[in-house]
Order: sequence, then C-alpha cells, then structure tokens
Amino acid sequence: MLGEGAGKGGRKAPRRTRDSRSNSIKTVPSCGTSMRRLTSSYLVALNRPASMTYWFAAWMDERGISSHDEFQAAFDGKTTVEQLRAAAQQSSPVAEFGQAPDAKARRSTWLSAGKGIDLTGTLGCYHYECLRKEADELLGKSWHYFDGVVLPDVAHSLIEGAHHDQDGLEERLASTADTIFYLRATSAMSLVRFESRLPACRQHWRDHAKEARIDQSIANVKNVITTLAREARIEFRAENISGHAHLEFALHHRFFEHVVAGHLCAEADGCPIPVSESEQRRAAAKSVVIRFIANLSADALSARKSDLPLGAAIRFYGQLLKNPVQNRIEDVAFALELPVLSDVPLRDLVEFRMSNQDLFQRFQSAIRKAARERINSAGSNNPSKIAQEILEDVIDVEVRAIGDRMDSYVRKRDNALALGAGVTLAGLTLGLLTPVAGLLAPVGVGLGAKAVKDFNDAKEDVSLSDMYFLWKAAEHFH
Repeated sequence: MLGEGAGKGGRKAPRRTRDSRSNSIKTVPSCGTSMRRLTSSYLVALNRPASMTYWFAAWMDERGISSHDEFQAAFDGKTTVEQLRAAAQQSSPVAEFGQAPDAKARRSTWLSAGKGIDLTGTLGCYHYECLRKEADELLGKSWHYFDGVVLPDVAHSLIEGAHHDQDGLEERLASTADTIFYLRATSAMSLVRFESRLPACRQHWRDHAKEARIDQSIANVKNVITTLAREARIEFRAENISGHAHLEFALHHRFFEHVVAGHLCAEADGCPIPVSESEQRRAAAKSVVIRFIANLSADALSARKSDLPLGAAIRFYGQLLKNPVQNRIEDVAFALELPVLSDVPLRDLVEFRMSNQDLFQRFQSAIRKAARERINSAGSNNPSKIAQEILEDVIDVEVRAIGDRMDSYVRKRDNALALGAGVTLAGLTLGLLTPVAGLLAPVGVGLGAKAVKDFNDAKEDVSLSDMYFLWKAAEHFH
C-alpha cells in the first residue's frame, strides 16, 4: 500500500521524504508505528484536565524566549527535545481530543481549524512566512464570527515524531515558535486553543473517511485520480536513498495552490516502481490523492469528535467532497468576507472586537440568523454564494442605512447648533439695547443643548442596530 512497507522483523519501516519546500529530510512514521506510539502518548495527555495555557508557550516564557534568534540560541539538540517532551507530558493540552475546549466553548461558537489554516504547514509549506500567511487567513476568516479557534498541538506532534530523525526538527520547532510570537503580536492568543490530535493515516484512509462521516469522498477518489493522471504535469526524477530506488515527482495541477511533491518507493510501497509512464503517472496521482484524503479525514474526525464545525483552506478538499451534505451556519460564516475591513491590520481588528464585545455578539447573532434563514429556504447549497447574498442583501444594506441615518442626524445637529449660536449671538448683541432681547441668549443656548441631546439620543438608537459593530469598525479605522 502506498506510503507503507515492512521493515525488519515484520515491523513497518519509517518512510523518509523530502519537504516540498526545502531540502531537509523528514521522517514520516508508518501508520501502524505512528498510531501506536502517538496514541499512547496522546492518551496520557488527553486524560488530564484542560488548561488555558499552551505548554509550549509556557516553556518559552520560563526561559525568556521571545524571538526566533532566542529560540535558536536556546535549542540544544536532544537535550531540548527531551525537555520539551517532559513539558508536554506534564502539562495538559488546552483542549482534549474528542471534546470542545470547555463548557463555555460548547455553549458558544468555536471553529476546529483544518489544513491550510491550522498553522501546521501540512499539505503546504512549513516555513514561517507561509505559516504566517496561514495565521492571517485563519484570523481573517474567523475574527468576525467565531468566539475562538481550536488548533492542533503541532509542537507535541513534532517532538513525538522525532524518534528516528531530528533533521529539520529545530527549524520546524522554530517556525512553530515564531507562529506563537505572531499570534501574540496580533493579540490573537486569547482566541485560540490547542488540542492533541491523532495524525493522518494513509493505510486505513477508507475506514477513517467513514468514521469521519465523509463517505462521499470515497466515491470521488477514483475519478479524481483519473483526472490528475490525465491532466497534471508531473516531473519525475530517479534517486537512490538509503540504498534503494526512489522515484521523486513534482505534480502541477489547477486543483492545488502549490506544486505537490512526493515519491514512489518500492520498499515503502510494497510493490515495484511502475515502469511505463502512464503507470507512473497514475501511481503518483494516487499517492497525492490518498495523502490529501487521509488529512481530510483526520481534520473531519477531529472536528466531529469535538462537535465543532471544520474550517479548512485546502482547495483540493472541494474536489474530494463533491455533492456535500447540507451546509451548516458555520460554513456560511466561514465563507463570509468583509471587504470594508480587508485593509485593517488583524491586531487592530482583534483588539477592536475585544473592546466591543456587546456589539460583536449582536453582529454575530445577526449573521447566524441570516445564514439559518437562507439555508432553510432551500436555495443554494454553496456556502460562499450564501455568504455573498448575506453580504449584499443584509450587511451592506444595513450598514449603508446606518451611515445615511448618522449623516442625517449630524446635519440636523449642526443646523440646530448653528441656529442656536445665531440666536445666542443676537440675544447678547440686542441685549445691550433692550432687556427683552437679552432673553434670546438663553434660548439660543437651550437650542444648542437640545440639538446635542437629540443627536446623542439618535446615535444611541442607531447603536442598537445589529450591524452597528461593523459600521463602527469601518468608521473607526477609516
């Protein structure tokens, strides 16, 4: 089976593969080996009560590490790995596998982050700049609706998978540390929690797809493999790694955001490398599809066991999940984009939301209501299309109405203030000539005070709008 093979004594051998964006070699344990080792480690962690503090961040804080250079200076090979492993085992994960983060989270709207936005770089790129882009997309898709996001504990996964080969481990951990620093810099650490997740399993992908209730993806696999084998541009390169033949490949296709790198290995795959070009193309396509569906199943299973909606940013998932089940409200909220605030730094948006929680909660409820109504109306089954309808028919209309009302109130206030000022001035001037005219001065002051009161009352009335949060944010940042 692809990606698996037998080692000495009948045990599955770890598979070595090149990172698609670097020259470092990383070890990918076989399914049986990784599941046995990681499951036993994770179950220890999962039996502990949840904590609000991410152990990896706490470990760095204890050592005064707050930058990439400081992390690299503190990293001392196996000694650091053992320290991290001990810290992970002694500290509880923030969210337990198979549960929402806590009772409060179960009553609110949390999101389980999948590949493309889970800050692991899996199926994409592990380098920090790419992980930062993942973080930006995650926050950009979640800050306006979700109360928080549950992320995988990638640091734990890295150190538990470091038994065979530590090449590149320091770089991966440093990128993870940099991501934590970035979340702190954007004030987003209060919006995320971390959980231990079991790794993707390619060997039993069919079973896991069924367990995650994405059975429709199984029926699509054969057609997708055929499409890739026929249409993709695939570059092959023969290599000899660890004394046996590998056929490295790079697959280019419109389904993917990046070039997908992989390899065919007779020892790991348990069958000879295909000879003909057509067979090689199909084997490469199958290897890629199985890799993605295994990760999709792992994402979906984590979300399902936590009873949370799944948010992912892997375009190829859409090919595997054609003919999806009925949308959920969270699918629509995840697809919603707010162009009016697209140029505002995420740190500012997060801080604005935190300081306007009452307004945010009303906005959140309005989005939930609008999404529910459109889903129930049996219209489009495309969450992006539904989100666009809500943006155009609900959000934009109401925000413009708020703006028009506020402009009207400002004009009325300014006109009344001008009138009051004129009456006051006339009263003060004429009051020098006649006592009766002097009574105009307090009348003018009263008109001005009434104008201010009327404006404040009108503003308070407008602030009760469900979309006032968004209007206020747009006014604040522009």
